[in-house]
Amino acid sequence: KSSVSDGNLSVLSSNNNESYEDEEDNVSKHFSLHFTLWDGKTIVCELPSPNFILWDTNERYCLMVYSDHFCIFEVSPRFTLVLQRFVKIISALWHDKCLFYVTDNSIEIVFP
Repeated sequence: KSSVSDGNLSVLSSNNNESYEDEEDNVSKHFSLHFTLWDGKTIVCELPSPNFILWDTNERYCLMVYSDHFCIFEVSPRFTLVLQRFVKIISALWHDKCLFYVTDNSIEIVFP
């Protein structure tokens, strides 16, 4: 896994070629998100491993990109699925509360 940040863009990449072996040599297909709220309460979500994760600049929305679709989650007050689209994303960028994403054929925008 690798993380990149340039002040406006934060990306956490998950390399699907990596395998984490347990005693039975099974490959992990899921990961856990751990959120700690201001009051100290911890929330854990089990999700399939995305190709990459992209947070908006205010860290209110989280984009999770998979091989054939993507999901946008609102993080607060609850971790909630806002949008799911079955389209392959090549790259994406959050800008002024909008998500711009590139597919094989177009550049599109989402206003969550």
